[in-house]
Amino acid sequence: LETASAYRAGLAFNNEIAAARAQDRLHWNVEARVGRDRAGFAAIAIAVRDESGRAPAGLVLDARLAHPSDARLDQVLEVSGKASTGFSAVGPATGGQWVLVIEMSREGERVFRSRNRVMLP
Repeated sequence: LETASAYRAGLAFNNEIAAARAQDRLHWNVEARVGRDRAGFAAIAIAVRDESGRAPAGLVLDARLAHPSDARLDQVLEVSGKASTGFSAVGPATGGQWVLVIEMSREGERVFRSRNRVMLP
């Protein structure tokens, strides 16, 4: 594997380590339920709670379904809602295994990222 700049790749890696440590310090509980809506689209309900059981304020959530073997099949999901009432995300996706990627940001800065293997019916 070649990289244009080993220095930049190292910085990016170090930034990801720092972001993961900051995320761990949040002690958030993020739950996602995966299913289908009435129209047959992939439907994901996402709940976010801090360590006190409250919804963190000011979050913007992005979600996508990443295909485990073909990035051309990845699906960016349409997200609605807010942390206080729960987020929902919908989009087209075939049944089978996917990687659910959830990213949350506050004031333009990413504060949470997760990747979880899920099974769509």
